[in-house]
Amino acid sequence: MDFLDWLILGKGSWIAYPLAVLFVIGLWMGSSAMEAKAFNRVTGKNVTMWDAMFIQLRVQDEVAK
Repeated sequence: MDFLDWLILGKGSWIAYPLAVLFVIGLWMGSSAMEAKAFNRVTGKNVTMWDAMFIQLRVQDEVAK
């Protein structure tokens, strides 16, 4: 049994699967934080990362700065 078999199917799976889930959640949180920051910069509103995670943010009108 090589390392990948051990990690995916063997005793290492107890750590591999939770780490994969945490990695995906981290990517989701990071992209949502960047989306909220860009939305705040463009619109001047105050939107949090949590808002960006669960609400579709849209800029409806032309924004002039």
